[in-house]
Amino acid sequence: MFRYIVVPVGRGFCGVAVCSGTVLVTDCGVSLLGSGRVSRTSFRRACRNTERYLSEALGFGGWRGVQWLISHLHYDHYSLMAEYAIRRRLKVDTCYVSAAYSKAECVEALAYIVAFQQLVYEIAGILPVRTLIPKILGDVCRDVKALKQGDTVELGGDVHLHVIWPEITIVTRYCGRVVEALAKLVEEYCRSQERLSERGCMERFKAILGYVRESVNESLSRARLESPLEHEDASHSRDADPQRGNERMKRTAVSTLIRKTTGTRGAFIVRKYREIVSRYANATSVAYAIVVDNYTNRSIDLRIRESLPLTLAMLLSMPIDSNTLILYLADLQNKNCVKVLDRALEYFLNNVVKLRRDPVQVSMVVAPHHGAGWSPLLKALRPRITVISSDRLNGPALTNVKRFCSISPIVVTTGFEIAVEIASLG
Repeated sequence: MFRYIVVPVGRGFCGVAVCSGTVLVTDCGVSLLGSGRVSRTSFRRACRNTERYLSEALGFGGWRGVQWLISHLHYDHYSLMAEYAIRRRLKVDTCYVSAAYSKAECVEALAYIVAFQQLVYEIAGILPVRTLIPKILGDVCRDVKALKQGDTVELGGDVHLHVIWPEITIVTRYCGRVVEALAKLVEEYCRSQERLSERGCMERFKAILGYVRESVNESLSRARLESPLEHEDASHSRDADPQRGNERMKRTAVSTLIRKTTGTRGAFIVRKYREIVSRYANATSVAYAIVVDNYTNRSIDLRIRESLPLTLAMLLSMPIDSNTLILYLADLQNKNCVKVLDRALEYFLNNVVKLRRDPVQVSMVVAPHHGAGWSPLLKALRPRITVISSDRLNGPALTNVKRFCSISPIVVTTGFEIAVEIASLG
């Protein structure tokens, strides 16, 4: 029997797959606490839900056989699992990350992002907080494996995970463009910031880039990744008070510091910075389909339940019409010039999905980028249920709700209350 639970964690994602004694956790995080996107109360609710459903999935088997797939290095995709494992001093048998980080171009892009952030922190006189990612992969994971398009992970029985993104050749070229964009952004920042001369700023960035590049390469060689949004400090500003700096950093975003250290061009630089960092992380994400080999004459149970002491549940049973039980699209979007969401879906439709009858009808789709991502190719999937893992709908996600409702009879926004569970039955 196969089960997949989308845990209600608010603005983030946490998926737990259970099959033949194997537990595969996908991501499991909630938005940055310090950014104001989620209150401390909400963070605690997300932690409680994570602990509840992980404990339920583990049952009496303990922590043995647990695997963890980190789709990309955004805090809302790893923070809760990190908290859960580190606090309990637990070891994960295998961690999976994107194979993009094995390519020099993508590593260089990561080094540029980290170095630029370090420069902003240093000029502002604030120390960045230490990221959890190096500790996670070094201390929590017994083994770390990289995933690329076409790779498979056996979950047990006739169920396996098929990776539909990243396509390494395309992502590598895109990472090269990211480096070029970041180089121009650093020049613009150094021309605009008010606390250092342009020449002094550029020289300082080059010095920072040198040791950050060395640090990132060393970290990756030891299977310790640096986060593109938060990083471990490699050098402290001499004028900064370490304790005061860390306290301030808890409530100070990089974008805020950019505005404080630049003039009238600050808003433009912040917008470009956010675009580059977000699109880089999203383009290098791991997206996958969970497929079952023998899908004829089988059915699935769909359960939607509230995370309350008195659980309310809706239970539906329906036949399986394709080999795809779950399609997880991470934070893929078409905002990149390479349209990564379209390319991932094209690969899926051409190489992964098998049908009992036309048209395609997958069992469950996790909406890309918490509902903010959309592709016309999603219309071909006709999912029985679409899950939007978020606690609010605004902007593109609000616009896309109508689109998801047009292709799926059931659309669920999980928030902190609604868990969605799908089980494959014989």
